[in-house]
Amino acid sequence: EGVLRRNTTPSAWRTFFNIKPTGANTPFFEFRSGGNAQQIYTDYYNGSDYVTPAASLTTGDFGHAVACYDGSGNIKMYFNGSLVGTKTGVPAFALGTNPVISVGIAYSNDRYTDISAPVVKVYDKVLSATQVEQNYKAYKSRFNI
Repeated sequence: EGVLRRNTTPSAWRTFFNIKPTGANTPFFEFRSGGNAQQIYTDYYNGSDYVTPAASLTTGDFGHAVACYDGSGNIKMYFNGSLVGTKTGVPAFALGTNPVISVGIAYSNDRYTDISAPVVKVYDKVLSATQVEQNYKAYKSRFNI
């Protein structure tokens, strides 16, 4: 979960949150912004890409984004309290006991993000649609979303 603000329109994709198992390059799970587009999406990669539908985030604006993996092959992405889409058929993955979390850059390159993220949260459970909406409402007025 994160409250995000786009600062520029990037010329290439930019990762603003990444989590992966210790000592491995894949699999990983991340939020990215799209190259040459004002979009954000969730990506799971293990040699194949599993990408959710994108949400629009205009330069200068804040938004509330949540991605949930349910352990049964589904990643749901929410933006500003609403479900953007679900990616199905995602292979099972485990992060182990000490996952590596990167905020502001992908773990493997120098593509620093174009996103400010004053709030980033990682949960050890799947948030329900009701919980996502409640969290969005809690941040809405604070960040003028």
